[in-house]
Amino acid sequence: MKAMKIILIPIFCLITFLACCKKTELSPPDIRGGWVWVSTSNDGAPGPLNPLTPSNSGMIQSLSFTDSDWYFSKNSVVVSSGTYTTSISANNQGKTINRISFHNVNSQADSITYYSISKDTLIFSYDYSGSVGSGASVYIRTTL
Repeated sequence: MKAMKIILIPIFCLITFLACCKKTELSPPDIRGGWVWVSTSNDGAPGPLNPLTPSNSGMIQSLSFTDSDWYFSKNSVVVSSGTYTTSISANNQGKTINRISFHNVNSQADSITYYSISKDTLIFSYDYSGSVGSGASVYIRTTL
């Protein structure tokens, strides 16, 4: 009986150690819901159209994401849509970043960009990848 306890204790410790050391997989933040466009800025000098906003462009843009589909609207008309996938990538400096791949249903080219979500603000920017000279587009969440 004592010999059995001596054998079981190290086995129990080993199992506990392996369970605790299990690598956790990162997942990107949930992008599902409705988002309304606030501004788009580029790396040029500030001016009448930098940043571009609904006020100075005359456009109201919105994005909607379901579990797998996306819809982009301008002035309440859907102008492009398709499916999307999100993932975690590493940027040029080795830091983790959120990546989204848009797959277009209208035979337009597919695209990849990088994003962050902080509270109810969604920012798309290639700057997250470590590249230079891309700017950013900002959206505010309207629905979950």
